[in-house]
Amino acid sequence: MYELKFADIGEGINEGTVLTWNCKVGDKVKEGDVLVIVETDKLQADITAPKTGTITKIGYQEGENVNVGDVLAVIEEE
Repeated sequence: MYELKFADIGEGINEGTVLTWNCKVGDKVKEGDVLVIVETDKLQADITAPKTGTITKIGYQEGENVNVGDVLAVIEEE
């Protein structure tokens, strides 16, 4: 199991808003797939899958705010 966390993307940014999910619970994803787009004050960040596996949990819905370190999704590794 891998917890995909909202990482520190620099520039003093420590929070963002979930814009769009490109996957849902039960979807199989591959390393490098763009899973979610998070918007900050300065940019839109594509958050990619660091592992290949299946999405077992999505922690935040579109429109919700997230902070650095929050778990965006859980991937069951294959």
